Amino acid sequence: MLTHQSLNVTISDIDSRTLSWTFKSTSESLSSYVLSVYRAESPGGDTLAGYSLVTSGIAANTYGYVDTSLNNLYAPHRTWYYKLLISGISTANTSTVPLTAAYLQDDTTDTTYNELLRRKSLAMNRYSGRDLKILKRRTFGTHCTAC
Repeated sequence: MLTHQSLNVTISDIDSRTLSWTFKSTSESLSSYVLSVYRAESPGGDTLAGYSLVTSGIAANTYGYVDTSLNNLYAPHRTWYYKLLISGISTANTSTVPLTAAYLQDDTTDTTYNELLRRKSLAMNRYSGRDLKILKRRTFGTHCTAC
């Protein structure tokens, strides 16, 4: 059975994460295994309970995958946890790796996101609408009968 060595998660952009993995040296052919990528918002246990399938059928010799299904799900300090399911093509052997889910610990708010918020606030507060004066209607004295 193929033995997992590492699973790393990095940020490609706001709407995607890049996963890369390595395996320990083996005499087996990597092409006889396929991988499925699972994602969740909590680390869970050593099983795939609570994880949703992102993709499946990835050849084990590709060593990477870009998860672009995070479109419009960005929020600062939101953490996504990933696990791989390794399945043998000719055998029924499967294993879930790593036991502790891989994730990207991002303690800093994304600078691009902050800049978008700053520009939106600036546009809404300074450059929208036009200056005007509101005059109160006169409610005292004699009224014009012609108007």
